[in-house]
Amino acid sequence: MPNGVCTMNSNFSQLIKDGRYIGMSLDGVDGDTVWQLYVFMQRLRLLENAIAALYSEQQMRCPVHFCDGQEAISAGLALAIRDSDHLFSHHRTHGFYLAKCREFKPLIDEIYGRISGASGGVAGSQDISYCEMNFHGGAILAGSIGIAAGVARAMQIKNIPALAFAGFGDGAVDEGVFWETVNYAALQKLPLVLVCENNGYSAFSPQNKRQAVMDISAKVRAFGMQAHSFFGNDAVESHRVISQAVGAVRRGEGPVFLEGHTFRWSGHVGPEGDDQYQYRSMQELAFWKDNCPIKLLEEKMLEEGLVKQQAIDDLVRQIGQELDQAFAEAKQSPFPEPVDWHAMNYATQTPKADELLAEEKSSGFDQNQDLAIPGPY
Repeated sequence: MPNGVCTMNSNFSQLIKDGRYIGMSLDGVDGDTVWQLYVFMQRLRLLENAIAALYSEQQMRCPVHFCDGQEAISAGLALAIRDSDHLFSHHRTHGFYLAKCREFKPLIDEIYGRISGASGGVAGSQDISYCEMNFHGGAILAGSIGIAAGVARAMQIKNIPALAFAGFGDGAVDEGVFWETVNYAALQKLPLVLVCENNGYSAFSPQNKRQAVMDISAKVRAFGMQAHSFFGNDAVESHRVISQAVGAVRRGEGPVFLEGHTFRWSGHVGPEGDDQYQYRSMQELAFWKDNCPIKLLEEKMLEEGLVKQQAIDDLVRQIGQELDQAFAEAKQSPFPEPVDWHAMNYATQTPKADELLAEEKSSGFDQNQDLAIPGPY
C-alpha cells in the first residue's frame, strides 16, 4: 500500500496495482444489475453534491454528515433489502436512507425542516426516520445496533418474515453495546444484518489508534457470528457479498456482520472540509479518490461495452433535473406548526413518563423558543 494509506485491510493489498484497484469483475452479474448499482451511486453522489452546494444558503438548519466516496456499500444494500425489512441508521444517514426509501423528496424536505419531510421536519438529516418505509434513525454511535437486535428478536418471536438491518461505521465497534448485540444475536440466531461502513476513522480518530486488532470481521467471528469483509468501493463485489449474506439470513441461518472497507471524502460533518486538522494525509485521500466507486464501475462498464457514454450523460442530466425539482419544492413547502414536544417524547402515559414530564415543566425551558431552534452549523 502507498505510504500514508492506513485505512485499508491488508487482505485487499494484492488487489491494488500502482495505486489502483484491479479486482473488479462483472462475472455472474447481469447487465441490468450492474446498471442499477451505477444508477444508485450516481443518485447518491449527486444528492450529496447538491446538499453541499446549497447548504451555505442557510435554509438547511441541521447538521449534515456526507457519505461521498462510500456509495458502493449502500448500493449493494439497496438491491438486497425489502420493503418489509427494517433498517436502523446512525448519523451518516443519506446512503442508508436512499437504500431503503429510494425517493429524494422526503429526505430533502426533512433537511429543510418542512412538514412534508420524512419526519415531519423536526428531525433533520442526522436523526431522520421514515416510519412508513421502515427506516429509523436518531440513535447515535451504536445505539441503533441494539435497537435493531430488539426488533429482530420481536420479529423472530412473532414469526414475521422480515429482517432487521443496522448501518454504522467502524467507530461503533468501540462501544460495548455492539459486542453485546453480536453475542446475543449469535446466541439467538436473530434475523439481523449488521452493515459496517469501515472508513477507517471515528470522527478524527483513525482505527489503528483505537483498536489493537483492526480486522473487525475476525473478532466478530469469535462470537459465533458469520462475518464477511470486502473492498467497499467495488459496487459489484458489495452486491455479491451482501446479497449472498442476506439470503443466508433469510433462510434462517442466523445473523451476519458485513464490513465494507471504504473512505469518506468529506469532513466528519458539514460541507466544509476538516483536513486542516491533519488527522489524515492528503496522500490517503488522493488514493481513495482515485479509486472512486463510481469511477471504478463506470470504467468497467465502458470497457466491457455494457453502456455508452451518452447513456451516462443522459442519466446524470436526468438526476440533476429530478434534484432541481425536489429542492425547489422543498423550499416552497410549509414549516410544521410549533410542536408539543411532551406529546412527541412521551406517547404513553406511565408513572415514569409523568415523573419526567413534571421535571421538564418545572425547569421552565420552552423547547419552542428561539434558543432551541438549530442555528447555522
